[in-house]
Amino acid sequence: MNHKDRLPWKWGGVGKPEMGSLCSFNKAKLKKTETQENTLPTKETTEQEKWSEIS
Repeated sequence: MNHKDRLPWKWGGVGKPEMGSLCSFNKAKLKKTETQENTLPTKETTEQEKWSEIS
């Protein structure tokens, strides 16, 4: 597979992409999503989990 085949736009040749598909992009059609922050556990929490697995 050519790396140009994976690009989100068509390759116009001579080093320039065809921008038609990017110009017709409609942001309103994007799905709305909610993001949640995934915090890392504290060192104490990981130590407790490690000890609970051992016993």
